Amino acid sequence: MVDSISLSRALDLPPLRAARVVAGADGIERRIRHVNVMEVPDILPWVRPEELLLTTAYPLRDNRAALADLVPQLAERGLAGIAIKPDRYLEGIPAGVLTAADACGFPVIELPAEASFNEIISSVLSIILNEQSLRLQRAAEIHDRFTRIVLGGGGLREIAVTLEEVVGRSTLIVDQLGAPLTGSADEANGTMVGVPLAGVPGAWPTGGEAVSSTMGALPATIQPIMVDAVAYGAIVVLAPPAELSEDDLEALQFAATVAALRLVQARAVVEDDRRFQAVCLEELVSGHLTDRTVLAERAAAFGWDLSLPRTVLLIQPEPAAAGSPGTIRALADA
Repeated sequence: MVDSISLSRALDLPPLRAARVVAGADGIERRIRHVNVMEVPDILPWVRPEELLLTTAYPLRDNRAALADLVPQLAERGLAGIAIKPDRYLEGIPAGVLTAADACGFPVIELPAEASFNEIISSVLSIILNEQSLRLQRAAEIHDRFTRIVLGGGGLREIAVTLEEVVGRSTLIVDQLGAPLTGSADEANGTMVGVPLAGVPGAWPTGGEAVSSTMGALPATIQPIMVDAVAYGAIVVLAPPAELSEDDLEALQFAATVAALRLVQARAVVEDDRRFQAVCLEELVSGHLTDRTVLAERAAAFGWDLSLPRTVLLIQPEPAAAGSPGTIRALADA
């Protein structure tokens, strides 16, 4: 997670390098999102998940059994661990605390006498904020790349290739039936051409989140391209979701949003073109379009071959009588 760091990584920071994990080492990879200081014995209402709790144990200096009882309760609330500076008030961490921590895999860290709570808090939170800043910067760069594709008139091919560069995995874009349309994987692995995506479209979530699937014999992550709760297709990364980072999944989701915008734009152009063709055809049939130069230009644009003779027939279906087929009546012809 980008808004937290592992306890093992925190122990590599300068203020914690002299600290020792004395119990609960199985939980060394627990995540730290917050840092808190225990100043009262009834600390439980004030703790949060993914929190590193710092203490001198002063509030419980005369009740070591309560300190041991506190450990599993902190573990249940999802804390990252407890760091104790025992020299001043305990002369060592009680054995009951160590036993309880090992039983629930909750790290207990012994801090040296010179450890500064302020330095620990500042160092841990600084690295979390720095990583958040770097992630936001990277996300902005990725968004800019995809936005430039759309503004520059790029299509689905450019979106797929750009996403591959971002996530470092072969990428395809498939249609509503799961058949590949374009992407990097159709060139990198020729066996993917024409291989449909398994389990679609029924398996595509309506919420638009990425899900696991397969393409051929390869594991894949699919991100539906949603427009008004309808899947127009999907972007496929040839890797299982577990191998993609949160940044990769966010890039995949944004690429799907941009692809949806591009598809909507393309369909709007097609619809406008069809409407314009219908208007031009009406003008041609009705005789309102008489300029042969304009007529030739439009015919070339629409692929019309006007060198052949044409007949226009207007028909209307007649309602069928009981027990007999219906008929078609010609209204006019030209």
